[in-house]
Amino acid sequence: MKIPKPSITRLNPSYCLYCKKMVDAATALTHESPPEPGHITICLDCGHVMAFSEDMTLRELNDEEMLFVAGNKEILRLQEARGYAKKEMDKKK
Repeated sequence: MKIPKPSITRLNPSYCLYCKKMVDAATALTHESPPEPGHITICLDCGHVMAFSEDMTLRELNDEEMLFVAGNKEILRLQEARGYAKKEMDKKK
């Protein structure tokens, strides 16, 4: 299995809709393409799942997106990895 090289895309600053942390970049962990409107994203700080709007700011998921996200194995794995990384970072504080 080929693991894609993570790619970082700089964004105009936006804020997580839950924890209000500033988001000014997105990292694609499962592919090499930059984010596009409608793509799903996860706040690295709190884990809130959102989508990119047409102007690439963050928005809440619509009903169709919520159904896609619910139980999506890739998103669950990313959430698990995010939680583990956050726990390790918190230990170092």
